[in-house]
Amino acid sequence: MHGTGLLLRDGCLDTTHRAVQGPVPSSPTRCPQRHDPQHLGLGLRRGEALGLRWGDIDLENGYLNVVQSLQRSRGELRLKSPKTDTSRRRVVLPGFCIDALIRHRASEREKFASLGLPIDQATLAFTSQAGTAIEPRNVNRAFEALLKKAKLRRVKLHDLRHTCASLLLAEGVAPRVVMELLGHSAIAVTMNTYSHVIPALQDESAKRMDALFGDENTKLRETE
Repeated sequence: MHGTGLLLRDGCLDTTHRAVQGPVPSSPTRCPQRHDPQHLGLGLRRGEALGLRWGDIDLENGYLNVVQSLQRSRGELRLKSPKTDTSRRRVVLPGFCIDALIRHRASEREKFASLGLPIDQATLAFTSQAGTAIEPRNVNRAFEALLKKAKLRRVKLHDLRHTCASLLLAEGVAPRVVMELLGHSAIAVTMNTYSHVIPALQDESAKRMDALFGDENTKLRETE
């Protein structure tokens, strides 16, 4: 998926918006392959990415608001509010995500124009070829097809979210920041889920402390 990756009322961000609970029209057509950077670069859940609307995206200031999730419930696609307060969050966009979203927005505008459909702040950011909500399972299928085409081993789409967290922790990002990015309910969830990264973080912390205070001790060890 080569793009990436977001609610405005009367032109202003509305972070208190409650997601629509009714069914959302969908289409069986193949979904565009433009979601992976959101999972990998932002750690979004699948439903969170599919529930983003253009009004949730502020490309000028470089952030998005997660305020709803697209899920299949009782046989219908529905936009639902996040289950927890921490899932409702603001996420700062990396530069490559902003660039990809700009390209994707241009592509969506072109598609909607060809379909004779309006596109505004309430329009879903990621839609099918018919301009409707994307069936979540189709995203998984498209991702699997991409892996097969690239001759990569099969992994789950959700694994990109885990990869995002692991990479950030390995790069020294504070676990509390990773927790907020992923929308975890508690820091313990983050630490327990990514405990495999902790030993490497401890090694890195020792190296940093050594860089601060270790010169003299290193010389002592060399003379022994």
